[in-house]
Amino acid sequence: MPTPSVAELPLATPHSLLHPLRMPEILRRIMQTIRTFCDDDGNRTLAAAAGVCRLWCPLACEVLWEYRLVAKYPVTADLMKAAIEEYSTDSSDYRRGGRPTYNAAIDFDIFAASTHVCLLGGPPLGTYLRILDICKENMFDSFSEVDLVEMFTAFHCPRLRAIKWAPSRDRLGSLLPSFAILFRACPNLVALDVLVEEGPYDGVEEAGEPAANPLKGVEDAFWMSDEGRKVDAGIARLQVLGLGCMSDNPNPHCWARFHRALGPNLLEWRGPPSYRDHFNILDQCPNLTHVVGFSFEYDPKKPHFAFPRGKRYPTVKALSFRSPEKPYSPEEGDSIVTSLLQTFPGIAHLATNNVNVTSALFPILSAHTPLHSLSLSGEVSEPTLIAYLHNRGQDLRFLSVSDIAETDTLLDALSSACPRLVEVHFGFRSIFTNARFSTWLDDAKSHGVLQYVRGGSGLVRPLVYAAGLARPLQTDPWRIDLRELAGLE
Repeated sequence: MPTPSVAELPLATPHSLLHPLRMPEILRRIMQTIRTFCDDDGNRTLAAAAGVCRLWCPLACEVLWEYRLVAKYPVTADLMKAAIEEYSTDSSDYRRGGRPTYNAAIDFDIFAASTHVCLLGGPPLGTYLRILDICKENMFDSFSEVDLVEMFTAFHCPRLRAIKWAPSRDRLGSLLPSFAILFRACPNLVALDVLVEEGPYDGVEEAGEPAANPLKGVEDAFWMSDEGRKVDAGIARLQVLGLGCMSDNPNPHCWARFHRALGPNLLEWRGPPSYRDHFNILDQCPNLTHVVGFSFEYDPKKPHFAFPRGKRYPTVKALSFRSPEKPYSPEEGDSIVTSLLQTFPGIAHLATNNVNVTSALFPILSAHTPLHSLSLSGEVSEPTLIAYLHNRGQDLRFLSVSDIAETDTLLDALSSACPRLVEVHFGFRSIFTNARFSTWLDDAKSHGVLQYVRGGSGLVRPLVYAAGLARPLQTDPWRIDLRELAGLE
């Protein structure tokens, strides 16, 4: 097991001995370092520390319980293996502050009972919890309304700040009663990240239109009840809301009613890809800084897309864009991103995702404020990219332009033009030479800035692993760090 590193203290003198009251903080820092180890030894070491003495026990419990991964069903070896593999390779959730180590799920019933346990006269273990992550044994299982209500009623986590749960086949409307229980039990909850099933209801109406929502009357009655008002109040205090949908056709009535309660507290929002009311969300949440999966309703009468004239949202700093179903040409993509930069003049982190662009976009990017993060898709030329980096790359921390055949010339540009680069994603068409790539890695590591390299051809991947730069970071420039929001940093 690696030895934890602790910041070196000044040499003690007879008049500057370490104050005893600083010892708990030093031990806490050591235990937090142990928690980041990429093996099971970290949690085993913390569990052993909890049994050593009265001083170490609450500190170890605090670090062990700040984040918990739980499952509704008894955990099998396959689920444990899947949790380890998925979150050691997929950076999307790893970055969200979710799983800092290989933390296998425990059964929710055991977890809920444990939240009431007190050790050595300390507080209930559930009071330490800041982030709760609920997973399921497979995505085709679904929680019933009764299951969720019982689950959220059983645990005691009054200081919980963030909750996520894995893909669920439940519709948003069926989850509303459980939200009421959750917001009442966790008055400090400010981050909610849920991925649900949603789509057209079975059957069709006489006119051939999709079937009406059979729960509409029930949902309307819920929102008018005391429980509905509790959900409204809980949504209004959220700072992070992620409502993902495994369908391109979410129920507009239910989702719009859920979003109506959002307000000035919201800092990050992620909605379903085809959600048609994105600008209303932006208007009613004036302090939004992060918008994930931004989309719009495609108008076939417009040959090129433009955002509504006069709309400006200067507070938005990070935006990942996703086009609707209609695939745009790269030239249309240039027009889209140009309008986007005009509408969001304060963007520092930009990802176009599946909107392809061309090299003609780079003059527009050069006229924009220097970006900290840039992720582009499309057939852009390497010389044009290099020219942009020399012009605007001085503040760049993250770069991903994966659809070009990168060469050693790009490595030269990264070394000279991007001194703050922390993370870079190369494409699989790259044609780096091993010698130059190895030299670039050594130089970047010597400056102590570069931390993660993704992609590249199979020939250079072993060099990345050997350099210790293959592990995804826990931060995502397009998302708010849940660990920081929960007070764990």
